[in-house]
Amino acid sequence: MLLCVASFWLSGCGKGASKELVSLSPNGNFEVKVSGKQEVVLEPYTTSIIINGNEMSDTLLAQIYAKGSLDENSVAFSWKDPEHCLITFQETDGERSLLVSFANQHNTVEELKK
Repeated sequence: MLLCVASFWLSGCGKGASKELVSLSPNGNFEVKVSGKQEVVLEPYTTSIIINGNEMSDTLLAQIYAKGSLDENSVAFSWKDPEHCLITFQETDGERSLLVSFANQHNTVEELKK
């Protein structure tokens, strides 16, 4: 019976959707939004990273194994200058960083290696 209860708990108790986290560039011209959904406990969040700038909107999907919930405690935005935002995710096995660039009229996202 304990196995049945544990199996039910793991399969049906996802945390659901996270709240949307938003960060604006220092000059207010660019915006980065992060939100995610976790279907099953212990599975990654399917995370949407939306970048708005240069009169374009782009969306990147990523699997994030957030340490706890996908919220202000596990996601940090750091604007290096008005056109470059470093997004750092606290994952269960360390950090994962993405660099968002709005330079040269193009929006790009690059994963930084540890």
